[in-house]
Amino acid sequence: MPKPAPFQARFQLDIQGHLGPVHQLAVSPDGKHLLSADAQELRVWDLATRQPLHRWFAPWMGMEPGHLLRFALSPDGRWVVVLTLNRWRDTLGAAAPARSELQVYELATGNLQAASTWPGFVQDLAFSADGRQLLLACDPGAGEATQLQLLGLRALLQARFRPWPVPLARLQGLGGEGLRLALRSVPGGGWLLAAQARRSPGALVWLAWDRRAGLQVQRQVHTPVGLQVRTLACSARHAVVAGYGSPRRDGRLGQLLSYRHDGQALPRTLTESLPAALAFDAMGTGLLVGLQVDGARPPVDGVAVFGADLPPARPGSAAYFNGPPMPEEEGLGLQSVQVNAYAVAGDALTLCSSYFGHDDSVRALAWAGAGLALSSGGDNQALHAWSTECRFPVRRWALRGSGRNCFAPGIDADEQLRFGVLPPRLLPPQHPQRQQCFDLRSRSLSTTRASDVDPDDYASEKWLVAGELSPVIQLGHLDDAMAALDALAEKAVDAATFPADLSLYVGADDEWLLWSRSGFYDASPRGAQRAGYCIDRGREQEALFVPADRFKAFYRPDLIAAIVRHGSEERARRAGVAIPQLALAQMLPPLLELSRGGVAVEGGRVTLRFSVQQLGAGAPLERVWVVANERFAWELKRSDAAWPRRRGRQREQQFEVRLPLRPGRNVFKLCAETADAKAVPLICRVDGPALASAPAAAPDLPAPGRLHLLCVGVSQMAVAGTPQAQGFKNLRYAHRDAIAVFKALARRRGQAAGPLHNPAFSAVQGELLTDVAATRAAVLAALERLCAPLRASAQAGAPRDVLMVFLAGHGARFAGEQDLYFFTHDVEPASMDRSGLSLLELGRLVTSVAAEVVLVIDTCHAALAGDDVIASLSPEELGQRLHALNERGLTLLSAARGDEIARENPLTRQGLFTGALLDTLADTRFYAPGPPGQRALTLLGLMHGIETLVPLASAQAGTKPQTPVCRSYGDLLPLTLYRR
Repeated sequence: MPKPAPFQARFQLDIQGHLGPVHQLAVSPDGKHLLSADAQELRVWDLATRQPLHRWFAPWMGMEPGHLLRFALSPDGRWVVVLTLNRWRDTLGAAAPARSELQVYELATGNLQAASTWPGFVQDLAFSADGRQLLLACDPGAGEATQLQLLGLRALLQARFRPWPVPLARLQGLGGEGLRLALRSVPGGGWLLAAQARRSPGALVWLAWDRRAGLQVQRQVHTPVGLQVRTLACSARHAVVAGYGSPRRDGRLGQLLSYRHDGQALPRTLTESLPAALAFDAMGTGLLVGLQVDGARPPVDGVAVFGADLPPARPGSAAYFNGPPMPEEEGLGLQSVQVNAYAVAGDALTLCSSYFGHDDSVRALAWAGAGLALSSGGDNQALHAWSTECRFPVRRWALRGSGRNCFAPGIDADEQLRFGVLPPRLLPPQHPQRQQCFDLRSRSLSTTRASDVDPDDYASEKWLVAGELSPVIQLGHLDDAMAALDALAEKAVDAATFPADLSLYVGADDEWLLWSRSGFYDASPRGAQRAGYCIDRGREQEALFVPADRFKAFYRPDLIAAIVRHGSEERARRAGVAIPQLALAQMLPPLLELSRGGVAVEGGRVTLRFSVQQLGAGAPLERVWVVANERFAWELKRSDAAWPRRRGRQREQQFEVRLPLRPGRNVFKLCAETADAKAVPLICRVDGPALASAPAAAPDLPAPGRLHLLCVGVSQMAVAGTPQAQGFKNLRYAHRDAIAVFKALARRRGQAAGPLHNPAFSAVQGELLTDVAATRAAVLAALERLCAPLRASAQAGAPRDVLMVFLAGHGARFAGEQDLYFFTHDVEPASMDRSGLSLLELGRLVTSVAAEVVLVIDTCHAALAGDDVIASLSPEELGQRLHALNERGLTLLSAARGDEIARENPLTRQGLFTGALLDTLADTRFYAPGPPGQRALTLLGLMHGIETLVPLASAQAGTKPQTPVCRSYGDLLPLTLYRR
């Protein structure tokens, strides 16, 4: 058996939208799904919720992704056939033959069903009206004539991943190399082809096929001017295509050429500029016309501009999708570009609506029902929905990601990267600019003062900047980039071997992401959500997108800082920085899939059967677990006796789990991990038994479980006052804070040695550690004692236990370290990796138990001493990373934002945050009604009280502002912490 080829993987942004211009839109026949494609990916959206469902990526082309040229949706809406170009030029100066591929996906599941390769360039494709055949325009290259091939859809599906199936029919003699073709299905049957050759007007060709006569030309019409063939649109009665040139001498107007299917030409319709896309509605009574930016060239001797001696456009380029090269970049952002909607009555086109909502050529159009148009062009690749029922409509809604184009990026000698984010059309004439400014050295974002762009802003002698009109700014070391350009000039190397040394993405929400060639990255708190990796699993499986938080090795701010300092990964390595050479394809996360009949419900319990496939040849599967309704419910480790020892042919292991169902909707999250990466969770939703009528207790106060409470306060450090403290000083009240919170939440019953009690819980187990007793080993041991009984009772449906950890003391993050550390009594700041208590290490323990986890942090969140200490992790980032450890719920209450210091109040002899927490416990304003005669303080009430009282306390104490941060990750279910 041949050894399977290794998977390929590459860094991939996830901006919840398109990164490049959208060149094709389509709506499924049932109106439920929208398909949108750019040159590298096709997205499927749920139109009801406007949420993404599937992402299909273009295959790789050497070191670059290939080009997604076109797609065709079957008339029944079941199949999507995607046409990609997988190879164009391997090296400059040595042209390799093109290789195109058809990929057939099932729309409902997103699964790849078949793929076949054509050893040439396929320009376009179209389904037959009944969906049984697929017509393709194939260009073999090497000067051979272009030919049409008719494939049977059933034969294509049955071929699976074998070579190109035998065509049902062929038609040749359409012209030589360089002929541009576009194919469309005629709703009544047959196909229409638009053709444009060099130095000649265009042509429209009507085609038909039957089993006896084969594929034949029914009629052919030569157009008076050259055609923009990609704009071809068909209804059951008409064919319309954009033509170059116009009766105006300057040629700035565009025109629509209209024909009946009997070949009869209809009056031409002038447009404000050259059309870039056309689309009929399902009934053929409405026509959308998207225009290009105003830059059309005049015709040459009455023939289209394509008649000039221009080389054929490279497939995948803007020129390929939009006709011959146009100076669109000069107009992008300088004007509003419109979409016209025409009513089709008889053979006449009547303008009824013009939508001005785009700032680039409108290349993609579709109808989402009667009177609702969809269009895309500029506007940071957003998809707009608007009504054609009024003459100048406004946008109803838009599908847009967080990306936005950057204008005029540049970098100065201080490594301040400046770029504009507003299109010039939105600024008044001669308006001074404000730019975004990203400081590479500190990785911080700011806004410049209002001024003109100064040449000194682009005076860096270290960096070369690219990325104009793109959401991603690319930086390369200047010396290396110039050497690469010299090599390219000699046509000695492939341009794709010189990717950017650093790439910067700044979203519309001001969250940023900075990554290197190898995929190491630094990010703002929510910017890390945009990082991911596209995994190409070969031609027989669809590519996967894996978020970056599935891996354990790529969030490396220290390595990004070293690359900024030295200019590239290789230069940093030569300077002694240990940047690992990571083989991403060898450390891929496992893949979870439900088995056949994978969800079975019987007798109030559910059985989940699923497989876990190990991708690549990296570390083996270590652990599999299930989270039921945001509670840790089941786990199996590699060291357990029940671990399956046999693996399937595709390195799959089978698992079966039986769990109880609670009434109503149940959500099960299936998880798995290796030593290097974690799988994307597989979510299963199962309906449980019907809810009983009229519960005896209040529905928001479920049966009380146990409280497991750990309070740690460290005011005194053993190394305080010595050089090993690195400037950190003792605190005054952190130990008092821990004692006060412990006494407030876990009172003693009766005598001093009596059991702990909290009226909201059936039992309380507590640990209190302060100062000398709060060593790193003691804290971990106490936490283990609290977690052990929780692990033993890991059963779904049990009373809701709560694990609450309170920390008061110093907290900081150090250069070269990814973690936020809490300072225990025996900490040595010079060796935090062995003496400090990492909060992520703490998180691995607290999020691995069957309990609701509440983590309360009253620590200093700012740089306090020396150049080795930098600002800590923000509360948002910390919470996201803790939540990602075990894919379950977590509530994080933090004393201050990442750029603020958690203060102590000498008046109350407590931390401001802890004082507000205790005041909330005593203030009935924040309590909710409970059982008769009682009031309950829920977790939401505690968060509300803390967020209300901390700013008041900081103002009363006369300190600098302190803003608490309260975040919940996972489902926030009603949870009572105290009753009065």
